Amino acid sequence: MWRILVSLVSVVGGAIAARIYSRPAPPGTHGSPRRADAKRVAPADPPHPLVPGQPGYHRVPDLDEPLRPGWSRPRPDKIPRPTYWPAIVGLGITLTFWGMISTIFLGATGVVFLIIGITGWVWELMYESES
Repeated sequence: MWRILVSLVSVVGGAIAARIYSRPAPPGTHGSPRRADAKRVAPADPPHPLVPGQPGYHRVPDLDEPLRPGWSRPRPDKIPRPTYWPAIVGLGITLTFWGMISTIFLGATGVVFLIIGITGWVWELMYESES
């Protein structure tokens, strides 16, 4: 029963969207969403770059300059190596939800992928922090 209701709602929604987007543009608008009688406004001037002395300007100190008291130089970030585990977790989530509306076998496959993906991702993060 609920599958029929979902199908009906999707068909009606698609028909409404097709009707809205298939309407021709009003005359004189050349396809723009503005009204034909709207006034044209000149574009604003581009923002000027910040110059020393303006509010909001902060110069980044060079590496050989002394820092202000209480400041420290940031350590370079260690970028983690690429991994496929997030994609496997995403596939597991997708298959799990797809299985909720289709078959139990697809949902069970999604749960298996989800468990394997989360386990592998956590295992890799634990191993990476040790090295």
